[in-house]
Amino acid sequence: MLKDVVEANRTDRLVIFDEVQREVLHETFAEGRFELAGHEPDEELCGLILSASPDDLFDNMDADFEHDLLEAFASEAGAAAIEAATAACPQVLSAAMLPAIQRRLQQHGIDSPFSHLFADAGRDDAQVPRG
Repeated sequence: MLKDVVEANRTDRLVIFDEVQREVLHETFAEGRFELAGHEPDEELCGLILSASPDDLFDNMDADFEHDLLEAFASEAGAAAIEAATAACPQVLSAAMLPAIQRRLQQHGIDSPFSHLFADAGRDDAQVPRG
């Protein structure tokens, strides 16, 4: 129990999402097949998001909210969390979510800080799979 309190109060956590985004993410994933305690740090949420289906996240999402969420993913903290998640679990590179985020970043005209992950895998940005 003390470990949970210490973890929840660490000051070295990345802040990627604002309170509204975090609340929507928790509600979205709690409705699906994911079990959330409700106080997951943003880095863990990014890992969870990358392992999910794009439909779990983007279906029925407001366009303005999607744009703001994509900006959060493309932020320095978001990029660091995504890099950490891909390093910890390389399988997420072959999952559908990261290519879907990449494609949506392109559609919204937001520079992607992790497009190199697709170049390293021999993928051309124009050929990012639909997700």
